[in-house]
Amino acid sequence: MDKNKINFQIAPAGSGACERCGAQTEELFHVTLSRGGETNAHDLCRNCAAVAKRFAEKSNREAPAEREAAPEQPAPTQPPKKSKLPLVLLVVFVAVAVIAVAVGFGMNKKPTDEPAETTAAPTESTAAPTTAAPTTAPEPPDEDVDDSLIQKLSSLLIVDDAGYEYYNFSKATAERYAKAVNQTAASLKGTARVFDIVVPTSMDITLADPVRQRITSTDDQKKAIDTIYAAISSDCVTVDTFDTLRAHRKEYIYFRTDHHWTALGAYYAYREFTAAAGLRTAELDEFTERKFENFVGAFYQDSGKNKALEKNPDTVYAYEPKETNEMTYTDRKGREVKWNIVTDVSKWSRGTLYNTFIGGDNPYAYICYPKETDWASCVVIKESFGNAFVPFLLANYNEIHIIDYRYWKGDLDSFVRSTGVQDVIFVNNISATRNAALVNNLENIL
Repeated sequence: MDKNKINFQIAPAGSGACERCGAQTEELFHVTLSRGGETNAHDLCRNCAAVAKRFAEKSNREAPAEREAAPEQPAPTQPPKKSKLPLVLLVVFVAVAVIAVAVGFGMNKKPTDEPAETTAAPTESTAAPTTAAPTTAPEPPDEDVDDSLIQKLSSLLIVDDAGYEYYNFSKATAERYAKAVNQTAASLKGTARVFDIVVPTSMDITLADPVRQRITSTDDQKKAIDTIYAAISSDCVTVDTFDTLRAHRKEYIYFRTDHHWTALGAYYAYREFTAAAGLRTAELDEFTERKFENFVGAFYQDSGKNKALEKNPDTVYAYEPKETNEMTYTDRKGREVKWNIVTDVSKWSRGTLYNTFIGGDNPYAYICYPKETDWASCVVIKESFGNAFVPFLLANYNEIHIIDYRYWKGDLDSFVRSTGVQDVIFVNNISATRNAALVNNLENIL
Protein backbone atom coordinates (compact mmCIF):
# COMPACT_ATOMS: atom_id res chain seq x y z
CA MET A 1 0.00 0.00 0.00
CA ASP A 2 1.19 3.53 -0.78
CA LYS A 3 2.57 4.84 2.52
CA ASN A 4 1.59 8.41 1.59
CA LYS A 5 -2.11 7.60 1.41
CA ILE A 6 -4.69 7.10 4.12
CA ASN A 7 -6.22 3.66 4.50
CA PHE A 8 -9.89 3.95 5.50
CA GLN A 9 -11.64 0.94 7.04
CA ILE A 10 -15.15 0.76 8.48
CA ALA A 11 -17.10 -1.95 10.28
CA PRO A 12 -20.37 -2.10 12.30
CA ALA A 13 -19.88 -1.32 15.99
CA GLY A 14 -23.34 -1.61 17.54
CA SER A 15 -24.99 1.23 19.44
CA GLY A 16 -23.73 3.93 21.77
CA ALA A 17 -22.30 7.46 21.73
CA CYS A 18 -20.29 8.79 18.79
CA GLU A 19 -16.76 9.55 19.94
CA ARG A 20 -16.55 12.72 17.82
CA CYS A 21 -19.90 14.52 18.11
CA GLY A 22 -21.29 12.68 21.15
CA ALA A 23 -24.63 11.79 19.53
CA GLN A 24 -26.39 8.69 20.83
CA THR A 25 -27.20 6.30 17.99
CA GLU A 26 -28.29 2.72 17.39
CA GLU A 27 -25.88 2.48 14.46
CA LEU A 28 -22.23 3.10 15.33
CA PHE A 29 -19.35 2.32 12.96
CA HIS A 30 -15.80 1.39 13.93
CA VAL A 31 -13.66 3.63 11.69
CA THR A 32 -9.94 3.10 11.28
CA LEU A 33 -7.71 5.67 9.59
CA SER A 34 -4.08 4.74 9.09
CA ARG A 35 -1.11 6.09 7.19
CA GLY A 36 2.44 4.84 7.41
CA GLY A 37 2.92 3.48 10.91
CA GLU A 38 0.22 5.61 12.57
CA THR A 39 -3.37 4.49 13.17
CA ASN A 40 -6.46 6.08 14.71
CA ALA A 41 -9.61 4.08 15.38
CA HIS A 42 -12.86 5.28 16.92
CA ASP A 43 -16.57 4.47 17.01
CA LEU A 44 -18.47 7.08 15.02
CA CYS A 45 -22.07 7.79 14.02
CA ARG A 46 -23.04 7.51 10.36
CA ASN A 47 -22.59 11.24 9.71
CA CYS A 48 -19.16 11.48 11.37
CA ALA A 49 -18.02 8.30 9.62
CA ALA A 50 -19.00 9.87 6.30
CA VAL A 51 -17.03 13.00 7.18
CA ALA A 52 -13.97 10.88 7.99
CA LYS A 53 -14.35 8.98 4.72
CA ARG A 54 -14.58 12.20 2.69
CA PHE A 55 -11.50 13.49 4.47
CA ALA A 56 -9.55 10.33 3.62
CA GLU A 57 -10.65 10.41 -0.01
CA LYS A 58 -9.81 14.12 -0.39
CA SER A 59 -6.44 13.66 1.27
CA ASN A 60 -5.64 10.70 -0.96
CA ARG A 61 -6.47 12.69 -4.09
CA GLU A 62 -3.96 15.30 -2.95
CA ALA A 63 -1.24 12.87 -1.77
CA PRO A 64 1.76 12.22 -4.05
CA ALA A 65 1.89 8.63 -5.22
CA GLU A 66 4.73 6.44 -3.96
CA ARG A 67 7.09 6.07 -6.93
CA GLU A 68 9.45 3.24 -7.79
CA ALA A 69 12.75 3.97 -9.46
CA ALA A 70 12.17 4.21 -13.21
CA PRO A 71 14.89 6.21 -14.99
CA GLU A 72 13.31 5.70 -18.38
CA GLN A 73 10.12 7.55 -17.40
CA PRO A 74 9.99 11.18 -18.58
CA ALA A 75 10.05 13.70 -15.77
CA PRO A 76 6.75 15.51 -15.16
CA THR A 77 6.57 19.12 -16.26
CA GLN A 78 5.75 20.11 -12.67
CA PRO A 79 6.70 18.43 -9.40
CA PRO A 80 3.97 16.33 -7.82
CA LYS A 81 1.67 18.36 -5.61
CA LYS A 82 2.31 17.69 -1.96
CA SER A 83 -0.55 17.13 0.43
CA LYS A 84 -1.31 20.20 2.45
CA LEU A 85 -3.19 18.15 5.02
CA PRO A 86 -0.89 17.03 7.84
CA LEU A 87 -1.43 13.76 9.66
CA VAL A 88 -2.54 15.66 12.74
CA LEU A 89 -5.85 16.18 10.97
CA LEU A 90 -6.59 12.51 11.52
CA VAL A 91 -6.55 13.13 15.21
CA VAL A 92 -8.85 16.12 14.84
CA PHE A 93 -11.39 14.12 12.86
CA VAL A 94 -11.68 11.59 15.62
CA ALA A 95 -11.32 13.96 18.59
CA VAL A 96 -13.93 13.49 21.25
CA ALA A 97 -16.59 16.22 21.27
CA VAL A 98 -18.71 17.08 24.27
CA ILE A 99 -22.29 15.81 23.89
CA ALA A 100 -24.52 18.72 23.03
CA VAL A 101 -27.70 18.63 25.07
CA ALA A 102 -30.82 20.43 26.10
CA VAL A 103 -33.06 22.88 24.46
CA GLY A 104 -33.67 23.82 20.91
CA PHE A 105 -35.25 25.05 17.72
CA GLY A 106 -37.48 28.09 17.44
CA MET A 107 -37.79 31.75 16.81
CA ASN A 108 -35.53 34.01 18.83
CA LYS A 109 -37.02 35.69 21.88
CA LYS A 110 -35.84 39.26 22.18
CA PRO A 111 -33.72 40.13 25.17
CA THR A 112 -36.12 42.92 25.97
CA ASP A 113 -38.80 40.34 26.83
CA GLU A 114 -37.03 40.02 30.21
CA PRO A 115 -37.06 42.99 32.60
CA ALA A 116 -33.70 44.72 32.45
CA GLU A 117 -31.95 46.42 35.33
CA THR A 118 -31.15 49.97 34.31
CA THR A 119 -28.90 52.72 35.52
CA ALA A 120 -27.77 55.99 34.07
CA ALA A 121 -25.76 55.71 30.89
CA PRO A 122 -21.99 56.07 31.22
CA THR A 123 -20.99 59.71 31.02
CA GLU A 124 -17.66 59.23 29.28
CA SER A 125 -16.52 57.09 26.41
CA THR A 126 -13.53 55.02 27.48
CA ALA A 127 -11.08 54.13 24.75
CA ALA A 128 -11.22 50.45 23.77
CA PRO A 129 -9.18 48.41 21.30
CA THR A 130 -10.65 49.04 17.88
CA THR A 131 -9.88 48.53 14.26
CA ALA A 132 -9.95 51.51 11.92
CA ALA A 133 -13.23 52.21 10.16
CA PRO A 134 -13.09 52.13 6.38
CA THR A 135 -12.40 55.46 4.72
CA THR A 136 -15.56 56.79 3.09
CA ALA A 137 -16.76 60.12 1.73
CA PRO A 138 -18.72 62.21 4.25
CA GLU A 139 -22.42 61.40 4.21
CA PRO A 140 -24.89 64.26 3.73
CA PRO A 141 -26.81 65.15 6.92
CA ASP A 142 -29.91 63.07 7.63
CA GLU A 143 -33.23 64.67 6.87
CA ASP A 144 -35.53 65.17 9.83
CA VAL A 145 -38.78 63.22 10.10
CA ASP A 146 -42.14 64.79 10.78
CA ASP A 147 -43.46 64.02 14.26
CA SER A 148 -46.64 62.61 12.72
CA LEU A 149 -44.58 59.66 11.44
CA ILE A 150 -43.09 58.87 14.86
CA GLN A 151 -44.80 56.45 17.27
CA LYS A 152 -43.35 55.89 20.74
CA LEU A 153 -44.50 52.52 22.03
CA SER A 154 -43.59 50.90 25.35
CA SER A 155 -40.64 48.82 24.10
CA LEU A 156 -39.94 50.21 20.66
CA LEU A 157 -39.97 53.28 18.49
CA ILE A 158 -41.58 53.33 15.04
CA VAL A 159 -40.42 55.97 12.58
CA ASP A 160 -42.34 55.88 9.31
CA ASP A 161 -41.97 52.24 8.16
CA ALA A 162 -39.14 51.10 10.46
CA GLY A 163 -38.96 49.93 14.06
CA TYR A 164 -36.17 50.57 16.59
CA GLU A 165 -35.54 48.95 19.95
CA TYR A 166 -34.92 51.10 23.03
CA TYR A 167 -31.70 50.43 24.94
CA ASN A 168 -31.03 51.20 28.61
CA PHE A 169 -27.52 50.72 29.94
CA SER A 170 -27.17 48.59 33.09
CA LYS A 171 -23.76 49.09 34.68
CA ALA A 172 -24.08 46.13 37.04
CA THR A 173 -25.15 43.70 34.32
CA ALA A 174 -22.57 44.97 31.85
CA GLU A 175 -19.87 44.39 34.46
CA ARG A 176 -21.11 40.83 34.95
CA TYR A 177 -20.98 40.26 31.20
CA ALA A 178 -17.41 41.56 30.98
CA LYS A 179 -16.42 39.44 33.99
CA ALA A 180 -17.80 36.31 32.30
CA VAL A 181 -15.80 36.98 29.13
CA ASN A 182 -12.69 37.71 31.20
CA GLN A 183 -13.13 34.47 33.12
CA THR A 184 -13.18 32.51 29.87
CA ALA A 185 -10.15 34.33 28.46
CA ALA A 186 -8.13 33.79 31.65
CA SER A 187 -9.05 30.11 31.91
CA LEU A 188 -8.18 29.39 28.28
CA LYS A 189 -5.05 31.54 28.06
CA GLY A 190 -2.44 29.55 26.17
CA THR A 191 -5.12 27.08 25.00
CA ALA A 192 -7.42 29.15 22.76
CA ARG A 193 -7.80 32.75 21.64
CA VAL A 194 -10.91 34.55 22.89
CA PHE A 195 -12.73 37.31 20.98
CA ASP A 196 -15.67 39.46 22.06
CA ILE A 197 -18.04 41.12 19.60
CA VAL A 198 -20.76 43.39 21.03
CA VAL A 199 -23.16 44.45 18.28
CA PRO A 200 -25.16 47.69 18.44
CA THR A 201 -28.81 47.70 17.47
CA SER A 202 -30.31 49.83 14.74
CA MET A 203 -31.41 52.62 17.11
CA ASP A 204 -27.93 54.19 17.17
CA ILE A 205 -26.88 53.15 13.66
CA THR A 206 -29.60 53.69 11.07
CA LEU A 207 -32.11 55.94 12.81
CA ALA A 208 -31.95 59.46 11.34
CA ASP A 209 -29.68 61.59 13.54
CA PRO A 210 -32.17 64.47 14.06
CA VAL A 211 -34.73 61.97 15.38
CA ARG A 212 -32.19 60.11 17.51
CA GLN A 213 -31.13 63.35 19.17
CA ARG A 214 -34.72 63.92 20.32
CA ILE A 215 -35.07 60.43 21.82
CA THR A 216 -33.95 60.74 25.43
CA SER A 217 -35.45 57.48 26.69
CA THR A 218 -32.63 55.36 25.21
CA ASP A 219 -28.94 55.38 26.13
CA ASP A 220 -25.83 55.97 24.02
CA GLN A 221 -24.73 52.58 22.68
CA LYS A 222 -21.29 53.78 21.59
CA LYS A 223 -20.47 54.87 25.14
CA ALA A 224 -21.91 51.65 26.53
CA ILE A 225 -19.82 49.42 24.24
CA ASP A 226 -16.69 51.43 25.01
CA THR A 227 -17.40 50.98 28.72
CA ILE A 228 -17.85 47.22 28.33
CA TYR A 229 -14.71 46.88 26.23
CA ALA A 230 -12.72 48.92 28.74
CA ALA A 231 -13.63 46.29 31.35
CA ILE A 232 -12.48 43.41 29.11
CA SER A 233 -9.00 42.17 29.99
CA SER A 234 -6.05 42.09 27.60
CA ASP A 235 -6.42 38.29 27.44
CA CYS A 236 -9.42 38.85 25.15
CA VAL A 237 -9.49 40.61 21.77
CA THR A 238 -12.42 43.03 21.45
CA VAL A 239 -13.81 43.69 17.97
CA ASP A 240 -15.34 47.08 17.25
CA THR A 241 -18.39 46.97 15.02
CA PHE A 242 -20.04 50.29 15.92
CA ASP A 243 -17.92 52.58 13.74
CA THR A 244 -17.95 50.15 10.83
CA LEU A 245 -21.72 49.76 10.89
CA ARG A 246 -22.13 53.53 11.15
CA ALA A 247 -19.93 53.88 8.06
CA HIS A 248 -22.36 51.62 6.18
CA ARG A 249 -25.56 52.91 7.79
CA LYS A 250 -27.17 53.92 4.48
CA GLU A 251 -26.96 50.32 3.30
CA TYR A 252 -29.44 47.56 4.14
CA ILE A 253 -27.69 46.35 7.31
CA TYR A 254 -30.68 46.12 9.69
CA PHE A 255 -34.24 45.00 9.13
CA ARG A 256 -37.05 47.53 9.44
CA THR A 257 -39.67 45.13 10.84
CA ASP A 258 -37.32 43.10 13.05
CA HIS A 259 -34.66 43.72 15.72
CA HIS A 260 -31.90 41.69 14.00
CA TRP A 261 -29.19 42.87 11.65
CA THR A 262 -29.18 41.59 8.08
CA ALA A 263 -26.54 39.26 6.66
CA LEU A 264 -24.86 42.31 5.12
CA GLY A 265 -24.55 43.91 8.54
CA ALA A 266 -23.14 40.65 9.89
CA TYR A 267 -20.67 40.56 6.99
CA TYR A 268 -19.24 43.96 7.88
CA ALA A 269 -18.73 42.69 11.44
CA TYR A 270 -17.10 39.55 10.03
CA ARG A 271 -14.62 41.78 8.18
CA GLU A 272 -13.67 43.49 11.42
CA PHE A 273 -13.32 40.13 13.14
CA THR A 274 -10.96 38.71 10.51
CA ALA A 275 -8.84 41.86 10.69
CA ALA A 276 -8.59 41.53 14.47
CA ALA A 277 -7.87 37.80 14.25
CA GLY A 278 -5.26 38.09 11.48
CA LEU A 279 -7.34 35.96 9.09
CA ARG A 280 -8.08 36.34 5.39
CA THR A 281 -11.32 38.20 4.74
CA ALA A 282 -13.60 36.45 2.27
CA GLU A 283 -15.42 38.60 -0.28
CA LEU A 284 -19.19 38.39 -0.69
CA ASP A 285 -18.86 36.97 -4.19
CA GLU A 286 -17.23 33.90 -2.64
CA PHE A 287 -20.71 33.00 -1.38
CA THR A 288 -23.98 32.24 -3.17
CA GLU A 289 -26.62 34.87 -2.47
CA ARG A 290 -30.09 33.64 -1.51
CA LYS A 291 -33.12 35.92 -1.27
CA PHE A 292 -36.35 35.46 0.72
CA GLU A 293 -38.97 38.19 0.40
CA ASN A 294 -41.95 39.36 2.47
CA PHE A 295 -40.39 39.04 5.93
CA VAL A 296 -42.08 40.73 8.89
CA GLY A 297 -40.35 40.17 12.21
CA ALA A 298 -40.51 40.92 15.93
CA PHE A 299 -41.15 44.66 15.60
CA TYR A 300 -44.22 43.92 13.49
CA GLN A 301 -45.57 41.49 16.09
CA ASP A 302 -44.67 43.63 19.13
CA SER A 303 -46.32 46.70 17.60
CA GLY A 304 -49.65 44.93 17.22
CA LYS A 305 -49.03 44.32 13.51
CA ASN A 306 -48.41 47.93 12.65
CA LYS A 307 -49.78 48.75 9.19
CA ALA A 308 -46.81 50.89 8.13
CA LEU A 309 -44.45 47.97 8.83
CA GLU A 310 -46.73 45.51 7.10
CA LYS A 311 -46.90 47.59 3.93
CA ASN A 312 -43.11 47.57 3.55
CA PRO A 313 -41.89 44.09 4.56
CA ASP A 314 -38.23 43.15 4.65
CA THR A 315 -36.21 40.91 2.37
CA VAL A 316 -33.88 38.38 3.97
CA TYR A 317 -30.62 37.97 2.04
CA ALA A 318 -28.41 35.04 3.00
CA TYR A 319 -24.93 34.12 1.79
CA GLU A 320 -24.51 30.39 1.39
CA PRO A 321 -20.95 29.01 1.57
CA LYS A 322 -19.92 27.39 -1.70
CA GLU A 323 -17.75 24.75 -0.01
CA THR A 324 -20.64 23.02 1.73
CA ASN A 325 -24.14 23.78 2.96
CA GLU A 326 -24.26 20.83 5.36
CA MET A 327 -24.48 21.07 9.13
CA THR A 328 -26.09 19.29 12.06
CA TYR A 329 -27.82 20.67 15.12
CA THR A 330 -29.00 19.14 18.38
CA ASP A 331 -32.57 19.94 19.38
CA ARG A 332 -33.99 20.33 22.88
CA LYS A 333 -34.69 16.60 23.13
CA GLY A 334 -31.08 15.74 22.37
CA ARG A 335 -31.84 14.56 18.83
CA GLU A 336 -29.26 15.25 16.14
CA VAL A 337 -30.77 16.75 13.00
CA LYS A 338 -29.07 17.10 9.63
CA TRP A 339 -29.73 20.58 8.28
CA ASN A 340 -28.40 23.32 6.00
CA ILE A 341 -26.22 26.28 6.90
CA VAL A 342 -28.55 28.38 4.75
CA THR A 343 -32.00 26.80 4.39
CA ASP A 344 -34.57 27.51 1.70
CA VAL A 345 -37.33 29.21 3.71
CA SER A 346 -39.19 30.63 0.73
CA LYS A 347 -42.32 28.63 1.64
CA TRP A 348 -42.14 29.22 5.39
CA SER A 349 -44.43 31.62 7.21
CA ARG A 350 -43.36 35.23 6.74
CA GLY A 351 -42.42 35.74 10.39
CA THR A 352 -39.89 32.88 10.46
CA LEU A 353 -37.59 33.76 7.56
CA TYR A 354 -34.64 34.81 9.76
CA ASN A 355 -34.37 31.11 10.57
CA THR A 356 -32.73 30.57 7.20
CA PHE A 357 -29.43 30.97 9.10
CA ILE A 358 -28.03 27.79 10.74
CA GLY A 359 -31.46 26.36 11.55
CA GLY A 360 -32.41 29.11 13.98
CA ASP A 361 -31.72 28.97 17.71
CA ASN A 362 -30.60 25.56 18.98
CA PRO A 363 -28.48 24.58 21.98
CA TYR A 364 -25.68 23.25 19.78
CA ALA A 365 -24.82 23.06 16.08
CA TYR A 366 -21.80 21.77 14.19
CA ILE A 367 -20.24 22.41 10.78
CA CYS A 368 -17.26 20.50 9.41
CA TYR A 369 -15.58 20.76 6.02
CA PRO A 370 -12.01 19.58 5.26
CA LYS A 371 -10.04 22.09 3.20
CA GLU A 372 -6.52 22.38 1.80
CA THR A 373 -5.33 24.33 4.81
CA ASP A 374 -3.86 23.70 8.19
CA TRP A 375 -6.74 22.68 10.42
CA ALA A 376 -8.61 25.55 12.08
CA SER A 377 -11.55 25.31 14.45
CA CYS A 378 -13.67 27.72 16.46
CA VAL A 379 -16.67 27.84 18.76
CA VAL A 380 -19.20 30.67 18.54
CA ILE A 381 -20.97 31.59 21.79
CA LYS A 382 -24.04 33.48 20.71
CA GLU A 383 -27.66 34.48 20.88
CA SER A 384 -29.69 34.95 17.71
CA PHE A 385 -27.58 37.81 16.30
CA GLY A 386 -24.80 35.25 15.83
CA ASN A 387 -26.89 33.20 13.39
CA ALA A 388 -26.30 35.50 10.42
CA PHE A 389 -22.61 35.84 11.34
CA VAL A 390 -21.70 32.12 11.39
CA PRO A 391 -21.91 31.24 7.64
CA PHE A 392 -19.05 33.62 6.77
CA LEU A 393 -16.69 31.80 9.15
CA LEU A 394 -16.58 28.74 6.89
CA ALA A 395 -14.16 30.72 4.73
CA ASN A 396 -11.66 30.59 7.62
CA TYR A 397 -12.42 27.49 9.68
CA ASN A 398 -12.66 23.79 8.83
CA GLU A 399 -14.71 23.09 11.93
CA ILE A 400 -17.26 25.38 13.57
CA HIS A 401 -19.04 24.62 16.84
CA ILE A 402 -22.03 26.83 17.69
CA ILE A 403 -23.33 27.17 21.23
CA ASP A 404 -26.43 29.17 22.14
CA TYR A 405 -25.79 29.84 25.82
CA ARG A 406 -29.49 30.49 26.45
CA TYR A 407 -30.18 26.77 26.02
CA TRP A 408 -26.91 24.81 26.15
CA LYS A 409 -26.12 23.14 29.50
CA GLY A 410 -22.46 22.13 29.19
CA ASP A 411 -19.18 23.49 30.53
CA LEU A 412 -17.42 25.76 28.03
CA ASP A 413 -13.90 25.33 29.40
CA SER A 414 -14.14 21.52 29.23
CA PHE A 415 -15.70 21.70 25.78
CA VAL A 416 -12.88 23.83 24.35
CA ARG A 417 -10.18 21.61 25.83
CA SER A 418 -11.78 18.34 24.73
CA THR A 419 -12.40 19.45 21.15
CA GLY A 420 -9.11 21.28 20.63
CA VAL A 421 -10.90 24.47 19.57
CA GLN A 422 -8.45 27.25 18.68
CA ASP A 423 -10.71 30.34 18.74
CA VAL A 424 -13.63 31.21 21.03
CA ILE A 425 -15.87 33.95 19.61
CA PHE A 426 -18.54 35.68 21.70
CA VAL A 427 -21.17 37.40 19.53
CA ASN A 428 -23.89 39.32 21.36
CA ASN A 429 -26.14 42.23 20.54
CA ILE A 430 -25.86 45.03 23.08
CA SER A 431 -29.30 44.35 24.58
CA ALA A 432 -28.07 40.93 25.71
CA THR A 433 -25.37 42.62 27.81
CA ARG A 434 -27.97 44.56 29.83
CA ASN A 435 -30.32 41.59 30.36
CA ALA A 436 -29.62 40.01 33.75
CA ALA A 437 -31.35 36.72 32.88
CA LEU A 438 -29.29 36.23 29.72
CA VAL A 439 -26.01 37.11 31.45
CA ASN A 440 -26.94 34.60 34.14
CA ASN A 441 -27.30 31.95 31.42
CA LEU A 442 -23.86 32.86 30.12
CA GLU A 443 -22.35 32.60 33.60
CA ASN A 444 -23.89 29.14 34.02
CA ILE A 445 -21.81 27.59 31.19
CA LEU A 446 -18.46 28.89 32.47
